[in-house]
Amino acid sequence: MGKVKWTGIRLGERNVYTLAYADNIMLFSKDEERMRSMIGRMEKYLERKRLELNVDKTKIMRFRKEKGRTSPSKRRKGKKIEEVKGCTYLGYRL
Repeated sequence: MGKVKWTGIRLGERNVYTLAYADNIMLFSKDEERMRSMIGRMEKYLERKRLELNVDKTKIMRFRKEKGRTSPSKRRKGKKIEEVKGCTYLGYRL
């Protein structure tokens, strides 16, 4: 897979890569390639710790769609990951 590209998103003067609290994690990336890299690294971590990602609770949300792109079908362990227009994280609507 190669080296993970951690770019995150810019909030003020800082880059934010993740929001994490207990078992709630949000990953942020500027593009799909970097997001795939981050997800791959997270999956390896989960495997080492013998943890599982709950695909039914996993969502994809794009803040900005790239022009001319269609939304590719995302799957994990044979299950489709839903793409949403908004979500609530720890009580905050995004």
